[in-house]
Amino acid sequence: MLEIRSLSVHIRSRRGVVHAVDDVSLTLLEGEALGIAGESGSGKTTLLRAVLGLLPRSAHVVHGEIIFEGVDLLAVSAKQAREVRGKRIGMVFQDPMTALNPVMPVGDQVSEGPRYRLGQSADESRRTAMKLLTEIGIPDPARRYRAYAHQLSGGMRQRIDIAIALSCRPHLLLCDEPTTALDVTIQDQILRLLKRLSAESGLGMLYVTHDLAVIAQTCPTVAVMYAGQVVERGPVAEVFSRPRHPYTRGLLASVPDVHRIGSALEPIQGTPPDLHSPPSGCRFHPRCPLAQVDCLDGDFPLLSTADDRATACIHSERMATTPLLSTGL
Repeated sequence: MLEIRSLSVHIRSRRGVVHAVDDVSLTLLEGEALGIAGESGSGKTTLLRAVLGLLPRSAHVVHGEIIFEGVDLLAVSAKQAREVRGKRIGMVFQDPMTALNPVMPVGDQVSEGPRYRLGQSADESRRTAMKLLTEIGIPDPARRYRAYAHQLSGGMRQRIDIAIALSCRPHLLLCDEPTTALDVTIQDQILRLLKRLSAESGLGMLYVTHDLAVIAQTCPTVAVMYAGQVVERGPVAEVFSRPRHPYTRGLLASVPDVHRIGSALEPIQGTPPDLHSPPSGCRFHPRCPLAQVDCLDGDFPLLSTADDRATACIHSERMATTPLLSTGL
């Protein structure tokens, strides 16, 4: 369904060029859910916006291809890109209060896509919107249809955002940390909803988050990003139990674990690099407890292994023999 090939995105700033996404390659099959994990500033959101063609004016793709259903989205015209955006690729944003129009009833916002993108009549688009509101679990959908965003709870606003993203029956759904601001009960409901929709409709999903527990619940496959690069990829169960990159292990070690009550968390030492001038060699080496001289220079591409895994760490075999016994996930 989606193949990202050697994608690099630069952002212009007063200090120079930010290497926000650097040579990222990912593949998503039809009906698959792929989680993208990493700290804030690792390039996750920029990657999603590049796929949808919604990069800010200061950002531009300097290299790579984004092949969606056989078509390179970076090579199509602006008109063709608009046909794909919203109609075949939907996006759920992090903050529904900024994603929703505050002066327009939420039902009209859900029906807008079917009416103007699918050519439905006003009555047909309203019925489509009502059906979607019912499917995503909005109570009393007829009354909520006429409500405004500020009159709804955070969980309901996020469901409305999901309904808008699904209103044109897209083949691919991009999710940019849609449960970050929600309490754990509502978060669980939203995650179950997304998982059910993906299973029932064959919807492909790219799910971006810094919360590893969310990926463990939602996605069978995970890609870990650090400083604009993918440093590890593979099945969630395998990556989370036997990480092959020190950064992945650091993320997992910092997750609170109910089986280790009273023990201190193990934060990753140091801070993420300045992407105006990223360090040479492995970008994680200034923070890595396993760093050696051969980590300080050269290229460190993502290399596939025989067990459907991939890692950018040249010392991954040292970690592969030591399972991570408990992660709290």
